[in-house]
Amino acid sequence: MKIRIDFVTNSSSSSFIIALKDVVKEPDFENIPVWAKKLIKNYFVMITRSDNPDRDIIYTVEELEKYFYDNYGAKPEEINKDSWMKGRFKKMKKAIESGYNVCNISVDYSDETGNAFFAGLPKKDDGCGFYLLDSDDY
Repeated sequence: MKIRIDFVTNSSSSSFIIALKDVVKEPDFENIPVWAKKLIKNYFVMITRSDNPDRDIIYTVEELEKYFYDNYGAKPEEINKDSWMKGRFKKMKKAIESGYNVCNISVDYSDETGNAFFAGLPKKDDGCGFYLLDSDDY
């Protein structure tokens, strides 16, 4: 059981923060089983579709600051006052400064496959061009 003492949300979805390189490129699907190809391609499309209301792709530190203001009502000087926001902002900023784009995607709790898929992403870039920065899977 997770207990959070600062920022709390009453949400029916999990949130995953993913660092991505070359967001516009589609991965090579040649050497994986057909079922896995379909699953991965569906989630890749969900992440990169510009009309998807359940995702945000952040390209710059300025966009990151705007994202925190729009979603949490926090101006840059207020982010450091909350340990949860400060930690998340720091991870996201570091990824952007390292050449990644940052994607925040929400997956409904009832989508067990989607939650397992994103939760199972690597925690650091192992050469594939993406990794899971953070998640709110509670």
